[in-house]
Amino acid sequence: MQIRYEWFSEIKEENPNSHVFLAHHQNDQIETFFLNLARKSGVMGLACMPEERDRIVRPLLGFSKDELKEYALSENVPWREDVSNASNKYRRNLVRNEILPFLEEEIPSINESVLLLIAHFQQKQRELEENITPIVEEVKETKAISIDRITALDDFELVEFMRQFGQPHQKATELRTICQAQKGKKVDFISDPTQFFQSIVKEDKMVSFIPLNQQKPNFSLTIEQVNELPSTFSKNEIYLDAQKISGELVLREWQIGDRMYPIGMKGSKLISEIIADARITADAKNLVLVLHDDEDIHWCVGLKIGKKAIATVDSKGILKVTLGGGGGGTFRVYVQ
Repeated sequence: MQIRYEWFSEIKEENPNSHVFLAHHQNDQIETFFLNLARKSGVMGLACMPEERDRIVRPLLGFSKDELKEYALSENVPWREDVSNASNKYRRNLVRNEILPFLEEEIPSINESVLLLIAHFQQKQRELEENITPIVEEVKETKAISIDRITALDDFELVEFMRQFGQPHQKATELRTICQAQKGKKVDFISDPTQFFQSIVKEDKMVSFIPLNQQKPNFSLTIEQVNELPSTFSKNEIYLDAQKISGELVLREWQIGDRMYPIGMKGSKLISEIIADARITADAKNLVLVLHDDEDIHWCVGLKIGKKAIATVDSKGILKVTLGGGGGGTFRVYVQ
């Protein structure tokens, strides 16, 4: 079935203004209900197949197989039965050929009752989608959601929340679990070409959504010699003593084990600790940059300045180091 729907998706992509019409009927819907009931599929599973979603249309869901067959024969339309339908080695066929005939004989109203339940679940599913879709769109924009907001969602809403990211209902349970766990706990997404994120990471009071293919801005350094220090400073520039620089100044992403000697502190501190202290979210910490020479890190950009080479009024040569965004990129640090 997955291969079939992947093919339908290819057709829709190749034909943006098209719709795919499928011949599912009422009996297929009832079978799907029992199959999904056995899979613990939640509200959406028990809502079964919608008449229309994502340009896939099922116009025959209101008709039984017997009604369709009778109409086809009355109009001299040949009726073809797939021979595989007779094999009970497939679970759907077991439901179709054994379980449902037994239930219909014992409980004649069973199909009518199931269809009524499906209608109620479809209404519930529509309500869930209407309530959850705005939250999902917000997360796609901000890449985060507060733990309080997740806690406020009931189990059905949380399953729908994860479903809209292409994730199965088990991932909703995992998300609920990490909200009670320590910072740094993670839920990995199941790979899906349509999804937006690769994982969710627990922060202090929120969870961060890590983009599937995180685009990192390009940055550039401008280094110029100036005669004096400014009266005000910018977060995107520092002033270094040229005589205290060893070798070349290099701007790069921080790495595990990086350490610097920040102004106002005794001794050194790991860059990872500086990032943790700043409460930078997991999706942003990979964007943190450091500026170093051959011996020391002099700048954890936007967070800490090192004291080993910082310029003073007594410095003989002052280097103004400015961070710019190459290709239109800008430096941003997201803080809770």
